[in-house]
Amino acid sequence: MPSPCIRLCTLDLSDVCVGCYRKLDDIIAWRGLDPAGRLAVLAAADRRRAAAGIGEPGRQGD
Repeated sequence: MPSPCIRLCTLDLSDVCVGCYRKLDDIIAWRGLDPAGRLAVLAAADRRRAAAGIGEPGRQGD
């Protein structure tokens, strides 16, 4: 499973990347996670993105 990184690597005050919406700890742990762990990280990032009012990455208009 590829990394969701979109090379917009900047952390907000909560240590959440404004590009992929993963927490810093999730980014650090990514390489060592099994597929279930990665899916959990992606789901949490999607929830943070939705809470911020941002659409899916890569979609036009976002």
